[in-house]
Amino acid sequence: MKSFLLLVFLLMEGSEAPSKLKGCLNGWIEFICGYNNTNITKYHTIDVVTPRESLRSTQRDEWENKGRWFLYHDTTNQHLRVIIKPQQQEDFGKQQCQFHTDSVSTPEITELELDTEDDNCQHTTFNHTTYTTAQTTILCTDKGNRVRFFCKDNGFICEDILSTTVKSNGSFSLTDNNSGFNISISDVSSQDAGVYWCGVKPNQGNYRAALQRIQLEVQNISVIKRSSAVGQTLTYWCSYPEDAPVNKFICKGEDPYVCEQLVNILKPNMKTGKLSIEDDREERNITVTVRNLIAEDTGTYWCGAGTSDEKRRNQLFNKLLLTVAGSQLAAVTATVVRVAALVVVNILILFYTCSKIRRNRREKQKSWDRGYAEVQDPPRRPSQELQ
Repeated sequence: MKSFLLLVFLLMEGSEAPSKLKGCLNGWIEFICGYNNTNITKYHTIDVVTPRESLRSTQRDEWENKGRWFLYHDTTNQHLRVIIKPQQQEDFGKQQCQFHTDSVSTPEITELELDTEDDNCQHTTFNHTTYTTAQTTILCTDKGNRVRFFCKDNGFICEDILSTTVKSNGSFSLTDNNSGFNISISDVSSQDAGVYWCGVKPNQGNYRAALQRIQLEVQNISVIKRSSAVGQTLTYWCSYPEDAPVNKFICKGEDPYVCEQLVNILKPNMKTGKLSIEDDREERNITVTVRNLIAEDTGTYWCGAGTSDEKRRNQLFNKLLLTVAGSQLAAVTATVVRVAALVVVNILILFYTCSKIRRNRREKQKSWDRGYAEVQDPPRRPSQELQ
């Protein structure tokens, strides 16, 4: 009777549907196998049975490297943490975590089934080049409604940076969009270079999967600083390498990959009287001219060339930091002040001239009065003189 009940129990346990996991080929997946027995000292070994092989964990509270598999028996939280990195086609299928108390007893089993993502694994790996002190944006694709995360490779561990629940961390920020989410990095430094992953966690379930691998390369770039005044014309030069694409452009914005193109050498209709570029292919040099500057022209400009390769970003050659002093109001005010000053000077000159004329007239009048008085003085008689 006891044997029959044990058989029924095992059949019932085996009939439970395995937990569903979804990951990407060449990505990685991390999942947790929990166990119910609180007497953790009884589990002296744990086996992970895959479609191809069986792996055994004998350590506690430390990582074990099993090739592409990494195991961590967490006795505090009573589970086995498993990472498969990178995932290969042979890894998909049913997985089992078998918790053994001894070599002969029936193990406690947690069963899982690993399947592939349907829509989010098309572009698993891509290179992303950015530049020191710039801002850059990484686009992560995910069409599901679940928790998203962004992490950086550190050996076999991927250290969390951001997630749907923590959207800002220093220079990193996460923004959701219709096709997935964006990762923005401001004031990029050489320390930001490395391998990153965009990934997801289901709203329910003890696993997370990496969907896309980003190789972030940080390069130095020539920075030009220019200051000018409202109404003036600015000209600067942008050199480029011999293998640069033909499609040269100038764009404005802190992030060179989402900045607004102002002029393009292959699109003459984009040229305006304000901004123009000329490409000297023999000297490999672009001449950029900005006319009639206003205060709103202050900002960051990028000189680059577009590429038709979807796996590569536009190539950039230099960065211009432009400061335009003053404003339109200041220019108008300055003009008014100059005109007012000129009017005041003219008034002073006129006043001085008029004053001088009046003074000259007064002097002439006094001179005439003295002469007239001398003429009008009557002659004296001799008798008066003797007295």
